[in-house]
Amino acid sequence: MADDAFGYYTPTTLENRLHCPENSGGLGGAVWPESLSRGDLKLIRKAIREDWPTAESMQQQLMDAMFRDLPDCNDRKALAIARTALAAVASDIAAQASLRRQS
Repeated sequence: MADDAFGYYTPTTLENRLHCPENSGGLGGAVWPESLSRGDLKLIRKAIREDWPTAESMQQQLMDAMFRDLPDCNDRKALAIARTALAAVASDIAAQASLRRQS
């Protein structure tokens, strides 16, 4: 979320792409864009690192959308996908370690 100079909320690029009318499903659900940009991947990495709450179904959709681009992307985007995947694995390992400590 970002505020412009006048204090108005300005949605991020990913929010714009996911929630614009042409990307809305029949009941208002978001349809994933054809390709996630490197900026989108950076935002997803930030969400993973900061443990933003997301539904498990959305997590799977994000991973599917991310890996869909892998065969045909350039090196910089492939590295961004790898960094995002590693952030997800690290987050999962940390969550499992936390559960083990609690039990």
